[in-house]
Amino acid sequence: WCPWIISNVLTVCALTVTDPDLRKRVADFALMGLDRFTAMYGEDGGCDEGPNYWQVAGGALYNACLVLYDMTGGKINAFSHPLIRNMGEFFPKMYISSGNFLNFADARSRLPVDSVWGHDWGVLSDSALMKNFWEFAYKKSDSTYLVGYNAPYREFRSLCLPPFGYRGLHASKAEFYPSLGLSVCRDSEDPQKGLYLSLKGGHNSESHNHLDVGNFVVFSDGEPIFIDAGVGTYTARTFSADRYDIWSMRSEYHNLPTINGVDQQAGGHFAAKALAYDEETGKLTLDLTAAYPKEAGLVAYHRSGWICDGRAVVEDTLTSAQDGEAVFHLLCNCEPLLGEAGELTVRGRTVRYDPTLTVTVDNPDCTWPETKA
Repeated sequence: WCPWIISNVLTVCALTVTDPDLRKRVADFALMGLDRFTAMYGEDGGCDEGPNYWQVAGGALYNACLVLYDMTGGKINAFSHPLIRNMGEFFPKMYISSGNFLNFADARSRLPVDSVWGHDWGVLSDSALMKNFWEFAYKKSDSTYLVGYNAPYREFRSLCLPPFGYRGLHASKAEFYPSLGLSVCRDSEDPQKGLYLSLKGGHNSESHNHLDVGNFVVFSDGEPIFIDAGVGTYTARTFSADRYDIWSMRSEYHNLPTINGVDQQAGGHFAAKALAYDEETGKLTLDLTAAYPKEAGLVAYHRSGWICDGRAVVEDTLTSAQDGEAVFHLLCNCEPLLGEAGELTVRGRTVRYDPTLTVTVDNPDCTWPETKA
C-alpha cells in the first residue's frame, strides 16, 4: 500500500499545489516512505506477492518515481538505480507462455498487459528486457480507454508516449531470485517452444502467500503440464483466521508431498533454504526440511529442479526418523493418462517416475465454496 498511496498523494500535489515549499515537503515525505518500501526488497527486485500484485507494488513505485521525475524535470531520477530496474524486470521474467504467468501466492495465471507504461519504465531504466516484453505482449484495445483507478498518472502520461511496434520475445533461459528462493529455467528463448520449469522456495509468511514452499510448475511447448491452482474469488474468509482452510491455499493442493500425514503450516519459520544454484543449467536445490512441522518426522528433505537433455527433472530426497508414508501430489488442468508402471501422459508428454510408487488420479471438486455454510 505504501507506494500506491504515495503515488496518488504525489499526483494530487503535482496537479493542485502551487506553494513550492509545500511541494518540497510533500516530496521529502514521499521519498522517506519510498525508501522504507524499497528497503523491504532484495537487490534482485523480487516481489514475494507474485506478478499479480507486482502491478500495485513495483508498479505503484514506478508511478511514484514517475511523478517525482516529472515534478523536478528529471532531477529526481530513481530509474537510474539498479534496484528500480530489477523491480521492473520482475514482471516480464515471470512470463511463461501463451499469456500465462508464474502464479504463486494470490496471483492468477493469466494477467492482462493492457498499457504501455511498462515499456516507458524500460525506456527510463534502460532495460532491453522490459522494452522487448511490452513490444511483444501489449495489444492495443479498440474499446473505450479506461484509466486505471489505482495509478491514474501513469495512464494519463502513457497517452502522450510514442507508439512502438511488435517484435517477438527473447525469453531468458535461466533466472534466480535469491530473495525469494525462486528459479526459472527453460531450454528455448521462444516461450512457445521447449520446456519451462520453475521451483519456488521462500517461507509461509510471505505477503498473500499460500502454503507452497517447494512448489514447482512445468510447461511444455507453451502448454501447462503441472500447474499452480492459483487463487479463487476473494471473500472475508480469504483474509481471516480460516485462510488456510481454503483448498487452493493448502500445500496438498500444490505440487508438494504430504509426509506421514502432515502438510505444511503457516508461519515464517516454515521455510526453505536455497542450498545451491547453477547459473549454467538453472538447477536449484532447496532444503525443505523446515517447511514441515516436527510431526512430519523429517530428518532431511531436499528438492532439486532443472532442465537437461530435453527433460524437466524434479528430484526429491527424503529421510524420515520413522517408518511412514509420503504422498506426492501433482496438479494438472487436464486428466493424465496412466501407462505402464513408472509412466503417465499429460497433454501427449511423457512423465516418468519411480515405478515403485503407486499412482491414483483424482478429479477434485473445484466448485467447493470458499465461505463456511
